[in-house]
Amino acid sequence: MFKGTGKHISIAFIAILLRFGVAWLGWNTSLFEAYDNSITVVYQRSAYLLAFGYGYQQSLPESPAYYQLDSIITTINLGSNLATNYEITENGRFNTSHYPPGLPLIGAGLYKITKIPIAYLYQILGILIDLITIYYLYLLILKISTQKVAWITAWLYCLSPQAISLSVSMTPDAYMPLLVVATTYYFLQYLEHKSFKYIIIIAIINGLGGYLRSDFILLPFAFNLLFLFRWNQFKLFNILKFNLAIAVISFIILTPWALHNKKTHGEFNPTSTSLGATLITGLSILPNPWDLGPTDYDRFAEAKHMGFDTPFESGANYMFTERFKSYIAEEPGYYARTCLYRTGYFLTAPHGWGLEVDKYAKTYSELRNEGAALGSFSYLLGKYWTQMLSAIFTLISFLSLFLFMRKHQDLNVKLILIAVFISVYLSHVFIHITSVYLMSLYPIQCFFIAYMTTNFKFRKVGT
Repeated sequence: MFKGTGKHISIAFIAILLRFGVAWLGWNTSLFEAYDNSITVVYQRSAYLLAFGYGYQQSLPESPAYYQLDSIITTINLGSNLATNYEITENGRFNTSHYPPGLPLIGAGLYKITKIPIAYLYQILGILIDLITIYYLYLLILKISTQKVAWITAWLYCLSPQAISLSVSMTPDAYMPLLVVATTYYFLQYLEHKSFKYIIIIAIINGLGGYLRSDFILLPFAFNLLFLFRWNQFKLFNILKFNLAIAVISFIILTPWALHNKKTHGEFNPTSTSLGATLITGLSILPNPWDLGPTDYDRFAEAKHMGFDTPFESGANYMFTERFKSYIAEEPGYYARTCLYRTGYFLTAPHGWGLEVDKYAKTYSELRNEGAALGSFSYLLGKYWTQMLSAIFTLISFLSLFLFMRKHQDLNVKLILIAVFISVYLSHVFIHITSVYLMSLYPIQCFFIAYMTTNFKFRKVGT
């Protein structure tokens, strides 16, 4: 029905309609989340504090600043007093370095220019980024497969509840699929044209991506897997040039953040300076010998017990990091089990669809810790059927990967895509993992499904 440009317009139109529709339903009905939970609002708080002239800060949960910011954000979302620079109490404000500042900087800048509530700006921007992701995904698959597979892949991603939900989530995770797809596409361009400009593009994407999520800045270096296995195809000088240029340009882009961390926290670090609490949270994913709770709220309680206001300040970070090391030394077998558990989670990621979930519903982890998981399948299915369907989709995509590896002729392409998966896996398996961290792989998983649907053939009986 559509040809050429018409096809691109049709998929863009459907994508926009679905994503804005879910965003509208989130604000106006109880069908979808309103996207005002603790994770999404944390970036809004930092953005508003920046916009009001307080620098890159955050507010302690349950503090006067926390409640004051919540009230201000609600007022602004309702369209009132958008031009006001609010005064925020110091009681509960603190300098933060746990999250990179990219999304708050974007939100603060756009808010000061447009006076549009930051929540709306984030959702609009997330939708635009997702449209670009679909476009680059089509270009990427077109380079490594057929046009038919490219279109099926683009439509799968366009229509996926997982992708729609992420695009309007108001978190930096919404940008990660584009980072992965664009980096992979431009690396293929570099291999094809041997032009240094593509190295620069990859490095710029990588450096800017570090301001959104610092756990993905090693992605371009994962392509050394290709250099390792196809050593005879590349000159050593070109391999060194690629790695050195990516490292230098990325570091230069991230230097302002590193200098901020040095000035504020005493540590010259271009990534997160407070990973210790996250390490402990990752260690608590299973019933453990130390009775560690599995949430950030548990880390706040532990930090307060140790005499700190927040688990993400430098002193608490050091304490949590040292505790993590001692726990591993005490129970290396338990740590190995957590890594194995995260591997299973990686292979069956239960991505959310954005549907409103009963906040009082028990999770699988809670039921498992109570010893009731085996008899609770019907309960879990009723509460989390969307996540279960997503887990099945993820597992099928990995099974499709094996078909792709067996049938696809280009070893370079196979090594490149495997490198992407290895990069994301190694960035999280030893630390902490949630399904949203794995959404960066989702576009390529859609490709594996599309590839399988066009290449899988049943044998006739008797042949």
